[in-house]
Amino acid sequence: MHKRPFAIFILIIATSASLRAQDHRWESANFQSFERRLEQLRLKYHIPGISVGVMKGKELAWAKGLGYADVENKLPPDENTVYQVASVTKTFGSIILMQQVEAGKISLDDPINQYGINLGARWGSDPRIKIKHLMTHTAMGNRH
Repeated sequence: MHKRPFAIFILIIATSASLRAQDHRWESANFQSFERRLEQLRLKYHIPGISVGVMKGKELAWAKGLGYADVENKLPPDENTVYQVASVTKTFGSIILMQQVEAGKISLDDPINQYGINLGARWGSDPRIKIKHLMTHTAMGNRH
């Protein structure tokens, strides 16, 4: 099992958590400091490349690729770089979703169409399919 993809997410989460703790506006110097810190961590953990974005509200305030998306050809990553992170994203997605459930913002019994989710094919946005079905991979027929 490769631990590098997990390290990428931990790196970004740890760094962004420390930034959230700072109570000031994002200015050019802040982005430069953030970029330097990410680059230090990327090198320390031998991560070939990462793409980073900072959202302010619903807008992308800053984006940067660090290192290489293709080491052999020395191509830098950007906001469109596809990373092979396997199923590690399921863990983070589940944690974030359950935090929203705990905060009372989402219910596992909410229908998927309430969030604009469309599964395509014959299921589409069937209101009988709930968030809990997506989380338990039972959307194909378990309607409990």
